[in-house]
Amino acid sequence: MLDFVLILTFIYLLVAGFYYGLAASTIRFIGVIIGIYLSLIFFKPIAFFMNKYLHTNETLVEFLSVFFIFSSIIVLSFMFKVLVKDKVEENYKIKIIDKIVGGLFGLFLYIFILYALIKYSNEGSIIYDLASQSKIIMTLKDWIEK
Repeated sequence: MLDFVLILTFIYLLVAGFYYGLAASTIRFIGVIIGIYLSLIFFKPIAFFMNKYLHTNETLVEFLSVFFIFSSIIVLSFMFKVLVKDKVEENYKIKIIDKIVGGLFGLFLYIFILYALIKYSNEGSIIYDLASQSKIIMTLKDWIEK
């Protein structure tokens, strides 16, 4: 099952990288990372502020604050991506190079995901249980250990 998900992830990252290009893919990736980071840092203070007005379950308010922060950052990164993509697509040569390097960036992200799965698949962990059933992960793990 994990092999199927890994193959789909590979296809998606490669095609999305070629389709969107390096500039847009990088901005999307950075937007997600910043969104996660800021959500983890600021969800408590924003949940405290939101709880004054919502008067509901604390867990729900915390979830809403994480969703609000993450969504706001994603929208901002999308707006920035549109501006950058328009500038990149003005020049045909730069557009082609951007798309090729974007595909390579997608490949790099896939390799990073595989590396993380191999590195953090210690015995007894949930990741190990999944990774030990994957022929892709186990083949790469054996290849790296040689």
